Amino acid sequence: MQSSNLDQTVHTDTQVPTITDITFKSNNIFDDASARDGSLVTLLFTVSDDSPIPSSTAAILTVTISGQTRTLVGAPDVLDVAGKSKRYTYQWAAPGSPAVTQAGYTINVIDAANNAATASAANVIAVGACVSLCRACCFTSY
Repeated sequence: MQSSNLDQTVHTDTQVPTITDITFKSNNIFDDASARDGSLVTLLFTVSDDSPIPSSTAAILTVTISGQTRTLVGAPDVLDVAGKSKRYTYQWAAPGSPAVTQAGYTINVIDAANNAATASAANVIAVGACVSLCRACCFTSY
């Protein structure tokens, strides 16, 4: 009779994914914290986890910009060979109205073991018809 030394160790993933390197800005060449009608607002961020991040982002990522759910632009950039760190890009076209508002974002990530992480910021970019070369112009009362 032969004996076997099988390793019966079970690893339980309790590590929450991390969301880092967040960049949120518009393509306004004068002020990337301001967006007019038609300006493109871009949210870039990196998600890292102990386990490989699934390819199907719909199941693990929910991103809103200015309260609107956004979809991934292209495929995420894989930052390591094991697929445990990926860089994502989401975009939003700024509307011309209301006259002025503030845009923010929310990123929700759930990994394969249902560990969840959230990153958000409100009132980051001034958006609207009155936004010109200067963000402060929209918020000055006369």
